[in-house]
Amino acid sequence: INPNIYGTSWADWIDVLPPKEALAALHPATIRFGGNDFSRFDPATEQFYVAGGITKPKRALGETMRWFTDSGAEVILQIKVTKRRDEVNLFEKVIEELLKNACPAIKYRINKEVLCKQNSFETYQPEILEDKRVQYVLSWQGSDGYFGEVFHGGWIPREERKYSATGAESALRFLSEMGFPKDNRIVSEGLNALTASGWNRGKSCWNMYDPELGLFGDDIIRAVVFAYFGMEEHESIKQEIQRAFDCLERVNRANAVSEVIEIYRGKNVHKPGFALPWSYHLKLLAFTESWKDPNNLQRLAEYIEHLIGLSPFPDIYIKYKSQLIAPAAIFPKDLKKSLKDFGDKDWFWWFHTFELFARMGIVLKVQALKSQLAELKDILSQGDGFFRIKPKDYCFAKWSVYTGLALEEDWKKNKWMYDLTFRSLLILKYSGEVI
Repeated sequence: INPNIYGTSWADWIDVLPPKEALAALHPATIRFGGNDFSRFDPATEQFYVAGGITKPKRALGETMRWFTDSGAEVILQIKVTKRRDEVNLFEKVIEELLKNACPAIKYRINKEVLCKQNSFETYQPEILEDKRVQYVLSWQGSDGYFGEVFHGGWIPREERKYSATGAESALRFLSEMGFPKDNRIVSEGLNALTASGWNRGKSCWNMYDPELGLFGDDIIRAVVFAYFGMEEHESIKQEIQRAFDCLERVNRANAVSEVIEIYRGKNVHKPGFALPWSYHLKLLAFTESWKDPNNLQRLAEYIEHLIGLSPFPDIYIKYKSQLIAPAAIFPKDLKKSLKDFGDKDWFWWFHTFELFARMGIVLKVQALKSQLAELKDILSQGDGFFRIKPKDYCFAKWSVYTGLALEEDWKKNKWMYDLTFRSLLILKYSGEVI
């Protein structure tokens, strides 16, 4: 038993933990537990099991690990994860078709994010550069590296509106989604331009920092842009991550939406100190990793579960002096709506926001999200692994600081299905599903 303690079955032995004094006396160097039985349940949600006709309690994984680490030993988990045979065949065929017929950006990102293969962006870059949208965005970049006329703005393709401007945030968000890495020269120059004096071109009171009112400043938006490319080392970005947690924690104290709003000129406005989080808070936590430890993941899951419970949200404005400002609100407004009740206008925001929850690593910790994930898996199963519901919504193809998910240049024939199937695979992967 020394230096290793072996257990053969979670169900048969982990409920009877050895006395800590006896463990300490053995001076174990390594303790290993797990195996096939361990993989069959979720200790966080399944509290009991039946063995020999007797109902016994299960111990949470963290509790068991702490019991052993208190003896000074290193704990090794032995976990066996297998896929159902029909699911293996289902997604293998889907991925095979996408790698054969989808656009180069989808091919690159499937290899990189879904299959976790080491492949070079440069292999796909010549084809990606042929995309007219990419060419249009690259035409925005000035000699100083800055994209467009303003920071917070920009439509791709061009939006024929008087107030439509080209913008750095939209450009860099689009390029990151198309697979451009941070060390790409074009991207590197664009990001460097956002560290120079006067980086926020087109300032307004919307960019002020006053969290009591619901104004979270321009620094969080810039932090999100850097996070798109996996850059989070700077202290200012770490500060924004903490502010995101602070915002969610404040809202966690509210029991109903009515507690966070008041009426001003016939409109709902945030009460001071109770502003709902922006979509940028979710984006920042989704695209960063440094904050992720078991404690923070559990905290965030609780905050998000509470936020979902407060939905559906009415339109709520920010009152700044006598001005009403529309915030970067979280959509869909009803975060717990069943997918079977969705209309055309529901799908974009669901894909957009659920992918953020998946990237955070909390989907399996929040019951409402687990239910929606199960519904997505049913839809994919019914479509032989493909997402075959075609929503009529321009938000997929119209890229901006908020909208846009289509990597395919057009949605003719089956191209729309490739985009939505790819997004579904991302959600499954980041949610912890085995693909």
